[in-house]
Amino acid sequence: MPFTVQNSLSDSWLAWFWHQRRFWLLAPLLVAFPLFFIGGPQWQAPPLYRELWSQGHMVFFALLSVWLTSVVPMHRPRRWLLLSAAIILVGAVIEGIQAQIGRTASWEDGLRNLIGVWFGLFWSLPAGRGVYIGRLFASVLVLWQLSGLVPHATNHLYRVQQFPVLSNFESSRDLAIWNGNIERVTEPVREGRYSLAMHFGTQRYSAVGSYALPRDWRGYHELVFLLHNPYSEALPIVLRINDRQHEQAGPRYADRFNRGLIVQPGWNEYRIALDEVRQAPEGRAMNMAEIQQVQLFVQALEQPRTLYLDDMRLEIVTQRD
Repeated sequence: MPFTVQNSLSDSWLAWFWHQRRFWLLAPLLVAFPLFFIGGPQWQAPPLYRELWSQGHMVFFALLSVWLTSVVPMHRPRRWLLLSAAIILVGAVIEGIQAQIGRTASWEDGLRNLIGVWFGLFWSLPAGRGVYIGRLFASVLVLWQLSGLVPHATNHLYRVQQFPVLSNFESSRDLAIWNGNIERVTEPVREGRYSLAMHFGTQRYSAVGSYALPRDWRGYHELVFLLHNPYSEALPIVLRINDRQHEQAGPRYADRFNRGLIVQPGWNEYRIALDEVRQAPEGRAMNMAEIQQVQLFVQALEQPRTLYLDDMRLEIVTQRD
């Protein structure tokens, strides 16, 4: 009996809490609404963080739907349709405003709005045949959306496990975080079975880089990587490293690390002292906990060239010869 009494009290408290949702849900909804127009990860943020932020559309509109069912009777299918139409309109207005203020408008966000509304609506309504069908349909759509997080999560976990190796190209997951005219190849290779072929063109600046490498470089002393030059003559290239503040303040050349390298024929090993990277920005220290981009670029080549990158990693130097 004590167990039954305790369960009854618990159920009563939960029922009271649920019936009061029109009050306790209003505050988080009002706080979250401005986030459609301010805040959020920049386009250079890790893909996992950007995807999680995008899924916030579903969370917000699911909570909005739960709140609406507490203030407006929503038992009839006609009202479900009217609510869906209203959310499509609201979503279009939000995306239109975002496009005007420099944010990215997306029809996918509008779809997430609808999925969130349907999920919150059908799981808030009393059970019935139509409601059960709605719950199943909305739940399948939510799972479909969340499945998009899986590759980003596995890629993020892979990079965490590999660290302090930044990229060795032994997995196709490494290829996914680099941009430019690139491909993963089996020859030439210095470490493991694969390297990254970087194809540079003849435009003024031709670059290969990554915004998605692990960002916290504190506690390490050197950036180490290998470059292979298959040609008979040396090739100049520039290594660029910058932090998040550089991206936000504007791409000033003097506000980042730039190091010219001469890539001799064959394999070349480079060791870049991270103290030099930290001290590179003019008038400030680079934030080694927020490294944003690593890039290799060439300038105005007379003809296209291909270099090969392998085994980029951070190292701790315990002693020097």
